[in-house]
Amino acid sequence: MREVFAKTFAAVDSVGLARDFFMAGDDCCASKVVFQLADPDLDPIELLEFFRFKDGKVIEIRPYYFSPGQFQRAAASKARSGSDS
Repeated sequence: MREVFAKTFAAVDSVGLARDFFMAGDDCCASKVVFQLADPDLDPIELLEFFRFKDGKVIEIRPYYFSPGQFQRAAASKARSGSDS
């Protein structure tokens, strides 16, 4: 999981992550999160992440980006700037 999140954060210049809400069931949970971006000209990236578990391990992650274009614009902006952060 750490590797997945590290790669996601590395794709954009994220300066923070805020959890908007969290819901949990017996073998699943969902959380709405917001990526705060370094570039003030870019809107924050909002997504809902759904996780399923079995035997204490994550067996499914299903992200839903409310506006996938926001992530694409942020990644393109970072690529243009050549930022390593």
